[in-house]
Amino acid sequence: MVKAGVQWGLFGGAIENLGTKRHHDKYVSPLIDLDLLGCFAMTETGHGSDVQALETTATFDPVTDEFVIHSPTASARKDYIGGAAQHAKVAAVFAQLVTNGESYGVHCFVVPIRDADGNDLPGVTTSDCGYKGGLPGVDNGRIVFDNVRVPRENLLNRYADVDADGTYVSDIESASRRFFTMVGTWYEDESRSADRPGPRPVSPCRSRRGTRCCAASSTHRAATTRCF
Repeated sequence: MVKAGVQWGLFGGAIENLGTKRHHDKYVSPLIDLDLLGCFAMTETGHGSDVQALETTATFDPVTDEFVIHSPTASARKDYIGGAAQHAKVAAVFAQLVTNGESYGVHCFVVPIRDADGNDLPGVTTSDCGYKGGLPGVDNGRIVFDNVRVPRENLLNRYADVDADGTYVSDIESASRRFFTMVGTWYEDESRSADRPGPRPVSPCRSRRGTRCCAASSTHRAATTRCF
């Protein structure tokens, strides 16, 4: 149940709600059919799910037309990510988008983390968080990125995009409004999905302190195992 929620609700929800046609065409069918296993890499060791404070960076390189995904500090490690320890081949990674020397806040990127044989890809280091009480089959893990390059098209660009020359483009001018629109869209759609037929996402905690989900609490993590 929890792993189904990670696959279809968290990972699939990010692709569906934050991506556009190019991402839907490429990823939705295989992720529904379980031909592509993914995870939702939001939570970091130093920040829980305080999303605006995440440290992972995605820096655009116009020379190669790629984003460079990097964990600059130990606290930037993605932590307690469902599916990351063993089975996920791809991650929906939340990171600070940097282009032309300026940061534009947190955005979501599709980042391959394992090859077809289950080995970590170059620049990616995964590890296992260990057994969870009552849920030994859920492979929560950690991910560290060391200058991992992905194509510019791997930015989930429903609300913002980056041109080939590095120009940042968004119809939402306010950075804070853009952030809350992005995160709010994902939460709202996940709530509505309870009324839909078929696989439904596992709902993360909704007892938020202001804008911060209480998933940052270790007590909450131990009690629910529904952290991002």
